[in-house]
Amino acid sequence: MFWRRSHAADDADEQRILVFIAEGLVFCETAISLANKLGVNPRLARTVLERLVRRGAVRQHVFGDIETVYYRNPNIDEREAANE
Repeated sequence: MFWRRSHAADDADEQRILVFIAEGLVFCETAISLANKLGVNPRLARTVLERLVRRGAVRQHVFGDIETVYYRNPNIDEREAANE
């Protein structure tokens, strides 16, 4: 028999991810490192991070040989906006 987490548990984990990102001044993590820190499913962490990238709330840097890094740094974002 397979054990499946409830949607309520996934919603609670998603909320933990969003709060963790929002509370930090600067955010820079891979999906796996974020999942390990918060004790959530790595797939859920990646899904939430990808959604935030599409919304423009975080950015990503894709490397060829390591995990994708997701980041948010208000200071860099403000400087880049001023240069546009």
